[in-house]
Amino acid sequence: MLIEPVRIAAPESLIFKANFENFYIKIQMQTNSIKNK
Repeated sequence: MLIEPVRIAAPESLIFKANFENFYIKIQMQTNSIKNK
């Protein structure tokens, strides 16, 4: 299911990658904050 969105975003792959990394970092931070409670 991930293949299709990635293929569509290919022309803006750098922007897509940056947005994905920011999203992933947010998830990591949320996970860490949950573990710390």
